[in-house]
Amino acid sequence: MNEKFNNKTYNSMKQHGQKLKIAFYGLLLIIWASIVTGSSVYAQINKEKKIDKTFTGKQVLEVNHKYGDLEVRASNDNTVKVDARLSIEAKTEEDAQKVIDNFTMDFQEAGNKLTITTKFESITWNTINGRTSITFKDGTKVKGIENIELFFTLYVPKLQELTLSNKYDDIHIYDDLTTNLSVVLNSGVFQGENIKGNVSLDAKYSKMKLKNTSGNADINLYDTDVEMGNAQAVKLFSKYSGITMGAINGITHESYDDNVSIGVNTGELSLKTKYSEYTIKGATKANINSYDDVIDVGNVKGALDIETKYSNFKVGSFTNATIISNDDDFVMGGGAKSTLKAESKYSEFRIDKLDQVEFTSSYDDQFEIDQLGIFKASTKYGEFTIGQLEKSLSMVTNDDNLTVKQLGSGFTGATLGGKYSTFNLNIPSGLKYQLDAKLTYGKISYPEANFDLSVHIEKGSTKEIKGKVKGASDASPKITIEDAYDCEVYLN
Repeated sequence: MNEKFNNKTYNSMKQHGQKLKIAFYGLLLIIWASIVTGSSVYAQINKEKKIDKTFTGKQVLEVNHKYGDLEVRASNDNTVKVDARLSIEAKTEEDAQKVIDNFTMDFQEAGNKLTITTKFESITWNTINGRTSITFKDGTKVKGIENIELFFTLYVPKLQELTLSNKYDDIHIYDDLTTNLSVVLNSGVFQGENIKGNVSLDAKYSKMKLKNTSGNADINLYDTDVEMGNAQAVKLFSKYSGITMGAINGITHESYDDNVSIGVNTGELSLKTKYSEYTIKGATKANINSYDDVIDVGNVKGALDIETKYSNFKVGSFTNATIISNDDDFVMGGGAKSTLKAESKYSEFRIDKLDQVEFTSSYDDQFEIDQLGIFKASTKYGEFTIGQLEKSLSMVTNDDNLTVKQLGSGFTGATLGGKYSTFNLNIPSGLKYQLDAKLTYGKISYPEANFDLSVHIEKGSTKEIKGKVKGASDASPKITIEDAYDCEVYLN
């Protein structure tokens, strides 16, 4: 009997304890929720401050803005109009009023210039989980501000100068403007319409979009993406940025780790770049200093000057090019009257057509061209392939391989010499030419059965051969092999 009673009592007490535990944890949950959402038990106070101003006779306008978006619209008269509204949501009327009292919109007039500055008289400003705490310069503090919104719309007429700056918020120009425009932006978004005038853009950690400017553009970017339409001359400095532009009339650009795409360029290109991808649809002339880039230059009407290391180039047509190269790859169009002068190491060239190529020095290069007029080179450890040689050839080599697949009807002669090299010239059977060859430890192959020899001397390690293809004259093109040491020559 006592044993049954004790078990029953024990079970009852156990159930009662579980209920108390549940009630206790439920109470803790309610207390925690009240702490987390404590602000919700207080009614929020909404308060506003409005500023409306109108100015006449202003031609130069500067706006320094913070704590909200800036909207700019075209004025329907000759005045500058300011329409601003500050909205506060706070715990108490007193806190809301403190915020409003410490907000200022300063207007400074000096002749035809107006400077507008928006600011809070604050020392510290911290926002955590959507709630803002502010310490003002007079020592007062507010906490738990849920919402501060500053709406600022600016209406402008035709101006000489318009300067807009903002930080952590956006700038929107909703209408076409006639002015010289300057925009300074940090960690925001800028969007603008057509600007009749010059444009200056200075931005960090931002996104910018502008339709067109009728004037010049001066752009300074850091980790910013820009999409812009047409402009005249462009001066650009950028790092870690993405840039897309339309048609321009010349550009000077210092680039670092960017991705750039520019439309038709009717002016000059001056580019200094590292680690970038760059596409431009041509220029009247181009000067490029490159390091570890991928660059598509397009067609260049005039002079093309390139100094580069570790880069990949694509070039369309050009008139004359000068290249200093170290470990680069080139794909080039050229032209029937185009010339190339190069000083190169460890590089690859693939070219369609040129009138003349001169390698003042070439070291361990690979060069391939479909059609070429004149070839001059001082080379070492290179591979050279010419599809069709139209005029002449002159090379001083060291451990090189030269292949000419076809000599054209305008061929005027070749002079070859050097050490440890192989020369392979595919000569049409109908071409009449002269041969003057001197080799040491060398080998030469030519159509002996079709030759009239005047000299044929083989003595020890040396060979000397002079003669003409049957039917050739003293005026016929001459192939000269001179000072050739341990070389192989194939004339077939």
